[in-house]
Amino acid sequence: PTGWTLVAGVFVFTPPTPSTDCTARGPGVNLIECRFTGSVTDLAGADLTGADLTKAEINGPSLAGTNLSYAILTKAFIYNTNFSGTNLTGATLTGVTSAFNVGIPLALPTGWTLVAGVFVFTPPTPTPTPSTTRTATITLTPTITLTPRIGASIKSVSVGSEHTCAVLNNNAIKCWGANWSGQLGYGDTKNRGAVAGDMFALATVDFGSGLSANAIATGYYHSCVILNTNAITCWGDNSYGQLGYGDMLDRGTTPASTSTTVNLGPSRTANAITVGVNHTCVILNNRTVKCWGFNESGQLGYGDTKNRGAVAGDMAALVTVNIGSGRTAKAIAAGANHTCVILNDNTVKCWGDNSYGQLGYDDTVNRGAIAGSMTTLATVNLGIGRTAKAIVAGYNHTCAILDDNTVKCWGANSYGQLGNDSTTNRGATGGSMAALATVIIGSGRTALTLDAGENHTCAVLDDNTLKCWGANGSGQLGYADIANRGAAAGSMAALTIVNVGSGRTVKSVSAGFLHTCAMLDTNELKCWGENTYGQLGYDDDTNRGGVASDMAALASINLSNAAPATKTLTPSKTSTSTKTQTLTKTSTSTKTQTLTKTSTSTKTPTRTKTSTLTKTQTRTKTSTLTKTPTRTQTQTRTQTQTRTP
Repeated sequence: PTGWTLVAGVFVFTPPTPSTDCTARGPGVNLIECRFTGSVTDLAGADLTGADLTKAEINGPSLAGTNLSYAILTKAFIYNTNFSGTNLTGATLTGVTSAFNVGIPLALPTGWTLVAGVFVFTPPTPTPTPSTTRTATITLTPTITLTPRIGASIKSVSVGSEHTCAVLNNNAIKCWGANWSGQLGYGDTKNRGAVAGDMFALATVDFGSGLSANAIATGYYHSCVILNTNAITCWGDNSYGQLGYGDMLDRGTTPASTSTTVNLGPSRTANAITVGVNHTCVILNNRTVKCWGFNESGQLGYGDTKNRGAVAGDMAALVTVNIGSGRTAKAIAAGANHTCVILNDNTVKCWGDNSYGQLGYDDTVNRGAIAGSMTTLATVNLGIGRTAKAIVAGYNHTCAILDDNTVKCWGANSYGQLGNDSTTNRGATGGSMAALATVIIGSGRTALTLDAGENHTCAVLDDNTLKCWGANGSGQLGYADIANRGAAAGSMAALTIVNVGSGRTVKSVSAGFLHTCAMLDTNELKCWGENTYGQLGYDDDTNRGGVASDMAALASINLSNAAPATKTLTPSKTSTSTKTQTLTKTSTSTKTQTLTKTSTSTKTPTRTKTSTLTKTQTRTKTSTLTKTPTRTQTQTRTQTQTRTP
């Protein structure tokens, strides 16, 4: 195939020169992580022989008649795609997830079949081949050195879109996962957590001399902390001013770029912080609220759609959000494009995008984007006599722990993330909030803490067990499968607790886009779900939580810089070789494939991602058969927000 050569008996793959142009077409082009959606990027009939589409997303465009022979489609996501007449001869289809519903695949390579939307390879039965071999007998003495991998104690964890950050017990911060906007805070754009040794070598984020973290909040591609001085520093993507520095320059991509603090106003510091997709909000030390960043739907709460924080002078001139006469804020939560607060009387107000009823006002009318809309903003109807103790916001849904420790959720519900045994949205039609029932989290059970991800929700119960519901295409619910929960009748009553380890319980949980992390009773951390960029922190890019036995075998994350376990085999002093020739019939062809992936994401104002993939295939004499379970993902990622500023 294109790019492969034979060097000294070893097959070596030389990837094509990385391209920043996802519109490129032709043999051997580099389309790694490119996204193709709709008829505008129709690929029908294109000659993509030997093209590299590793982790590409193909959602909608036709592949009818496309020549993908010897193309690399490792871990690609393919949805709603017409495969009629596609040439896939010799293509690499390992890990491809397909949910297409138009057309059928034709001309599949020998041994490949489509089972329940997943490409599965069945190797041919080996034909016994007589061969004459000279066998050397070497005695090996195993020398095993085991160093326990101890997960360091943490105080809190925050899960972003594709990255994770934790406050350690010494108030230092460590972050891992995707880093193309500098959201990890290490002064570069190198991902962490996906390569062996990454977590062992993981440093703490440098805020400057004498500074440490009290709290952290992570968003789509940016992160913010409240320092021990109660000042705020933010880093990562700043396309809309969400970092709060009066410009649109990213921070965290160069050394010493995480040491600047945000101007919150004279004598103002932060009590609490929350981060949405592209906006940031804080509760100040006088219990007022300020927000900055993206404001298309009024999510900042200033009665307009003007972004804040991206122009010089913005932060100095930033006023507090009008949350009502005499009212102050106790808690705050930011979703994708909406914001909610618990007021000092324990009522709730929400503003911003309301396309799915996520504000809880029995309609789909946005709040906060029109002059005067914050002055007239009503409180959310939580039920007769009910108030709120905690509030969380997912991408397009909102949940609250009420004063009686029950849970209510409203907004988008396509995957059952509201936990009401249906896929019907709540909060968007007249009377829906008054009729809103509490989430069934178990007989006699109440909630201690709660968090909401993109399309899933998790709660720590009063017995410190954990339950999760909603979308589960990447195993983010933690039930060792990829079946959604909360959408079918009776599913919540039948919901079991997440297996976080024998004898272990949960103190807190953080839900991201497609992964989830829990702080255990030992103050160690475990994570599961999507792991494409190492966001789980296990030194690989293998998902957890979607395959049987995943959770039972789940280790705590190495945040203590403990060395990983090692095992070596040392030859003994004596070595003998037989003098006779033995006729051996070999019926198994053993191949050991070593895959080295170096992924570099380059962030520019046009959000260009460059990825380099190196593959080396080596023939060895060992006869080891490695079986890798197929991880099937059925969740369709449908998002209306454009990631390109």
